[in-house]
Amino acid sequence: MIIPACLYLDPGHVEDVICAGAIAEHVNGKDACMEAIGKVHSSGRPVDFLAGRPETGREDIRLALQPDTLPVIPEIEIKGFYAGVSGVEYG
Repeated sequence: MIIPACLYLDPGHVEDVICAGAIAEHVNGKDACMEAIGKVHSSGRPVDFLAGRPETGREDIRLALQPDTLPVIPEIEIKGFYAGVSGVEYG
């Protein structure tokens, strides 16, 4: 199952929903990366990251919007009130 990273379906975190959809499309054989990047740019969220995270925002955006920067897909295990995260290598 692929779910957005945001805890609740919040329109303020539209980038998480866009990325989850792109990952699902990738699993099904469609390369939706560049389309998803365009949607994130159009959403205005990069500006929010820069304004809300002055120390890490620029690097967060670079990692999130540049294809093939991380060779893992995060795998999350819900453990009550928190989640454990590990990475599954691909490529």
